[in-house]
Amino acid sequence: MKISRCILMLVVAAVAGCKSPSELHSGVCKTTVQALAHSEKSDPDMSAIRLVSITPTAGAPLRQSSVLAADLDYWVQNFEPGRYEILAQFALQESHRSTDGDFPRSEYPILTSPAGRVHFCFPMAYVWNRPIERFPFDVIFLLNKLVGDAGKSSSVARTEHLQYSASN
Repeated sequence: MKISRCILMLVVAAVAGCKSPSELHSGVCKTTVQALAHSEKSDPDMSAIRLVSITPTAGAPLRQSSVLAADLDYWVQNFEPGRYEILAQFALQESHRSTDGDFPRSEYPILTSPAGRVHFCFPMAYVWNRPIERFPFDVIFLLNKLVGDAGKSSSVARTEHLQYSASN
Protein backbone atom coordinates (compact mmCIF):
# COMPACT_ATOMS: atom_id res chain seq x y z
CA MET A 1 0.00 0.00 0.00
CA LYS A 2 2.79 2.43 0.92
CA ILE A 3 4.68 1.71 -2.31
CA SER A 4 1.61 2.34 -4.46
CA ARG A 5 0.99 5.59 -2.53
CA CYS A 6 4.58 6.69 -3.21
CA ILE A 7 4.24 5.84 -6.89
CA LEU A 8 0.97 7.76 -7.06
CA MET A 9 2.59 10.77 -5.36
CA LEU A 10 5.48 10.68 -7.87
CA VAL A 11 3.07 10.51 -10.83
CA VAL A 12 0.97 13.37 -9.46
CA ALA A 13 4.11 15.41 -8.77
CA ALA A 14 5.41 14.84 -12.30
CA VAL A 15 2.10 15.70 -13.95
CA ALA A 16 0.93 18.55 -11.74
CA GLY A 17 4.22 19.98 -10.57
CA CYS A 18 3.43 19.19 -6.92
CA LYS A 19 6.09 19.10 -4.26
CA SER A 20 6.64 16.76 -1.34
CA PRO A 21 5.77 18.09 2.14
CA SER A 22 9.44 18.70 2.93
CA GLU A 23 9.90 20.59 -0.35
CA LEU A 24 6.80 22.69 0.40
CA HIS A 25 8.28 24.05 3.62
CA SER A 26 12.01 23.91 2.82
CA GLY A 27 12.26 27.61 1.97
CA VAL A 28 9.77 28.80 4.57
CA CYS A 29 10.63 27.08 7.83
CA LYS A 30 13.84 25.41 8.99
CA THR A 31 14.13 23.25 12.10
CA THR A 32 17.03 24.38 14.29
CA VAL A 33 18.47 23.40 17.68
CA GLN A 34 20.26 25.94 19.90
CA ALA A 35 21.97 25.19 23.22
CA LEU A 36 21.09 27.40 26.20
CA ALA A 37 23.74 28.32 28.77
CA HIS A 38 21.27 29.57 31.38
CA SER A 39 18.16 27.67 32.35
CA GLU A 40 14.92 29.11 33.74
CA LYS A 41 13.41 25.74 34.62
CA SER A 42 11.54 25.59 37.90
CA ASP A 43 12.46 21.99 38.87
CA PRO A 44 16.10 21.08 38.20
CA ASP A 45 15.45 17.39 39.03
CA MET A 46 13.07 16.68 36.14
CA SER A 47 13.30 16.73 32.36
CA ALA A 48 10.88 19.19 30.77
CA ILE A 49 9.70 20.71 27.51
CA ARG A 50 7.90 24.06 27.28
CA LEU A 51 6.12 25.63 24.33
CA VAL A 52 7.41 29.20 24.00
CA SER A 53 5.46 30.13 20.87
CA ILE A 54 3.77 28.56 17.86
CA THR A 55 2.59 29.76 14.48
CA PRO A 56 -0.21 29.56 13.55
CA THR A 57 -1.63 30.07 17.02
CA ALA A 58 -3.71 27.33 18.63
CA GLY A 59 -7.33 27.39 17.47
CA ALA A 60 -6.49 28.73 14.03
CA PRO A 61 -7.74 26.93 10.92
CA LEU A 62 -5.09 24.80 9.18
CA ARG A 63 -4.79 23.82 5.54
CA GLN A 64 -2.91 20.92 4.01
CA SER A 65 -0.20 23.41 3.03
CA SER A 66 0.11 24.83 6.59
CA VAL A 67 3.32 24.39 8.54
CA LEU A 68 3.36 24.43 12.34
CA ALA A 69 6.42 26.37 13.52
CA ALA A 70 7.00 25.86 17.25
CA ASP A 71 9.67 27.32 19.52
CA LEU A 72 10.25 24.85 22.34
CA ASP A 73 12.58 25.11 25.34
CA TYR A 74 13.80 21.82 26.79
CA TRP A 75 15.81 20.59 29.77
CA VAL A 76 17.09 17.03 30.13
CA GLN A 77 18.01 15.43 33.45
CA ASN A 78 21.01 13.02 33.16
CA PHE A 79 21.58 14.10 29.56
CA GLU A 80 23.30 11.78 27.06
CA PRO A 81 24.28 13.51 23.77
CA GLY A 82 22.44 12.23 20.72
CA ARG A 83 19.92 10.17 22.77
CA TYR A 84 17.07 12.73 22.91
CA GLU A 85 14.75 14.12 20.25
CA ILE A 86 11.69 16.35 19.91
CA LEU A 87 8.58 14.88 18.23
CA ALA A 88 5.19 16.20 17.15
CA GLN A 89 2.25 13.84 17.69
CA PHE A 90 -1.38 14.13 16.60
CA ALA A 91 -4.13 12.38 18.58
CA LEU A 92 -5.96 9.52 16.91
CA GLN A 93 -9.58 8.59 17.39
CA GLU A 94 -8.41 5.58 19.38
CA SER A 95 -7.84 6.48 23.02
CA HIS A 96 -4.22 7.06 24.07
CA ARG A 97 -2.83 6.69 20.53
CA SER A 98 -1.08 9.28 18.39
CA THR A 99 0.80 9.59 15.10
CA ASP A 100 3.14 11.83 13.16
CA GLY A 101 1.70 10.57 9.88
CA ASP A 102 4.45 10.19 7.28
CA PHE A 103 6.88 12.66 8.87
CA PRO A 104 10.44 11.44 8.13
CA ARG A 105 12.15 10.22 11.30
CA SER A 106 15.41 11.67 9.97
CA GLU A 107 13.95 15.21 10.19
CA TYR A 108 13.27 15.10 13.94
CA PRO A 109 15.77 17.27 15.81
CA ILE A 110 18.33 15.29 17.84
CA LEU A 111 19.40 17.22 20.94
CA THR A 112 23.08 17.93 21.53
CA SER A 113 22.96 19.71 24.88
CA PRO A 114 21.11 19.26 28.21
CA ALA A 115 19.19 22.53 27.76
CA GLY A 116 18.20 24.46 24.68
CA ARG A 117 15.63 25.84 22.30
CA VAL A 118 14.31 24.05 19.23
CA HIS A 119 12.57 25.81 16.37
CA PHE A 120 10.57 22.85 15.02
CA CYS A 121 8.73 22.86 11.69
CA PHE A 122 5.97 20.33 10.98
CA PRO A 123 4.18 20.45 7.59
CA MET A 124 0.54 19.44 8.03
CA ALA A 125 0.68 17.57 4.70
CA TYR A 126 2.28 14.67 6.59
CA VAL A 127 -0.91 14.04 8.58
CA TRP A 128 -3.56 15.70 6.42
CA ASN A 129 -4.86 12.71 4.47
CA ARG A 130 -4.84 10.20 7.30
CA PRO A 131 -8.45 9.14 7.87
CA ILE A 132 -8.04 8.29 11.54
CA GLU A 133 -7.07 11.73 12.82
CA ARG A 134 -9.42 13.40 15.23
CA PHE A 135 -10.85 16.80 14.28
CA PRO A 136 -10.10 19.30 15.49
CA PHE A 137 -6.41 18.47 15.15
CA ASP A 138 -4.99 17.77 18.61
CA VAL A 139 -1.19 18.07 18.72
CA ILE A 140 1.44 17.76 21.42
CA PHE A 141 5.22 18.01 21.32
CA LEU A 142 7.22 15.33 23.08
CA LEU A 143 10.73 15.21 24.51
CA ASN A 144 11.73 11.58 23.90
CA LYS A 145 14.73 9.46 24.84
CA LEU A 146 15.94 7.05 22.17
CA VAL A 147 16.05 3.47 23.46
CA GLY A 148 17.84 0.69 21.60
CA ASP A 149 19.03 0.87 18.03
CA ALA A 150 15.74 0.37 16.18
CA GLY A 151 14.65 4.02 16.32
CA LYS A 152 12.36 3.41 19.30
CA SER A 153 11.93 6.10 21.92
CA SER A 154 10.03 6.78 25.12
CA SER A 155 8.51 10.05 26.27
CA VAL A 156 10.18 11.85 29.19
CA ALA A 157 8.20 15.12 28.94
CA ARG A 158 5.40 16.67 26.88
CA THR A 159 3.78 20.02 26.18
CA GLU A 160 0.13 20.83 26.72
CA HIS A 161 -2.31 19.78 23.99
CA LEU A 162 -3.02 22.30 21.23
CA GLN A 163 -6.10 22.15 19.02
CA TYR A 164 -6.59 23.42 15.48
CA SER A 165 -9.52 23.33 13.09
CA ALA A 166 -9.25 22.05 9.53
CA SER A 167 -9.87 24.42 6.63
CA ASN A 168 -10.26 23.58 2.95
